[in-house]
Amino acid sequence: MEKKLLTLREAAPLIGISLSTIRRWASARRIPLIKLGGRCLVDARELEKLIESHRIEPNRAVAI
Repeated sequence: MEKKLLTLREAAPLIGISLSTIRRWASARRIPLIKLGGRCLVDARELEKLIESHRIEPNRAVAI
């Protein structure tokens, strides 16, 4: 599988957050980064994992 690397500017809208938020997360190491030539890049697959790790499943035992 080909690795797709995104800049922070490209990654932020994909997960619905501001550029300043993703920069803050990167600085705090809340997201996995790849640093190449002074640039911070994010693996698109890692973003998908991040999103899935925050999924909240519905409560199946809801009484009506």
